[in-house]
This record gives sequence, C-alpha cells and structure tokens, in this order.
Amino acid sequence: PDQFSLGGSEVIGRDYLDPEVFKRVEILHGSASALYGSDALGGVVSFATKSPDDFLARTDRSYHLGYKTAWLSVNESLSHTATVAAEAGPLSALAVYTRRDGRETENNGAVAPNPEDWSSAAILTKLVWKPAAAHRVEFALDWIARDSEADLNNRELTAGTATTADLRTASETERFRLSLAYAFRPVVAGSAWCDVFEARAYTQENNLPVIGCCCPAC
Repeated sequence: PDQFSLGGSEVIGRDYLDPEVFKRVEILHGSASALYGSDALGGVVSFATKSPDDFLARTDRSYHLGYKTAWLSVNESLSHTATVAAEAGPLSALAVYTRRDGRETENNGAVAPNPEDWSSAAILTKLVWKPAAAHRVEFALDWIARDSEADLNNRELTAGTATTADLRTASETERFRLSLAYAFRPVVAGSAWCDVFEARAYTQENNLPVIGCCCPAC
C-alpha cells in the first residue's frame, strides 16, 4: 500500500511484513518497468516467501516440524515461530505462524520515549501440486495483523488555558493475500517451446491503520 500522513507525527508506512515468512529479499537497482509496471521506475524490492521444498529438502522424512523463539533487548520484544511442512506424492504443504510482542524502542536521548505496547501475528500457508516433473501449481495464503497502543507524553502540554493531558493512541493494521501460480520448466533445456513459463493470479487487501486517540482531560 502507499504511504500517507494524517498530519503531525502520524505517518503510516508500508510495514505490512513479517521476516519469518520470507526466504529471500531481492533488491533490483535501476528501472524495471518492463517487468513490474510503471511503479518500478526507480527499482524493485522483491520478497520471496518460503515454500515446502525449503524445509523438506533438508530431511529424509516426509515432514518437518520446527519451532523458534527470539528476544530483542532494544524493544523487549519476544517472538515465537512454528513451522510445519509435509508431502504426500505430488502434493506438499507448508504452514508458518509467527507471534511477536514488544514495547517502544529504547533511545539514548534526554527525552524518554512514549510508552508503547505492540503485538503482531502472521500466517503463511502454501499448497503445492506437481502433476509432472516440469509442472508446478502453487496456492498461497498470506496474512498479517499488528496492533499498538501508546501514551503520547511528548504531546501533552499545559499552556495558558490550553491543556492536553493523558493523551493516548491506538492503531490496527492488517494485510491479506491469496495467490495462485503456475510454472512450467522443461526437464531438458531446449526440449520445449519455451525455457520457462510462469503465470500468477492474486488478490490482496490492505486495511489501513485505524487510529484512535483518547484525551479524557482537554
């Protein structure tokens, strides 16, 4: 989604992503409008999500179970990630779930940061069908939601008759995507009418943040 501003410090960006569901990020310098449209005039940042093959190729079993947790001291955030991948014949599937909870980022300035609590959840599911060695059909569901609440202490003031106290804000963001892709790659190079053929159809809905403020004593 496009970035926009509500005025003041409320700038809404495009951080609708969780790094745990991606296996690779590609940065293409220069114009790539021929492949990605007019918005790619200055370059492209391409995100590639994980697939069942990324996990099943590491084991001799027909399934993979994984769990990872991490803690970041700069914002006291704790994350949990669970991964399940399995295959049966030409079908394989993947499910990744990530939960994060944290606070405001620490700073070394003289002014304390606004107290903030935030949480996010992300889900990636994929179903892959390989009817033949050269063909691949993939269905993906990608979802992320993030909530945050903050006390805007740096915007509270008392000047003359104008008083703003106990100023708080809360926001909710969400992104939902469905994707269906088909790829044809000949097993033997030069044996077919093309080297690679790919087609993709998708729909994506981005719910821009719902921001609310509470000012009991103004």
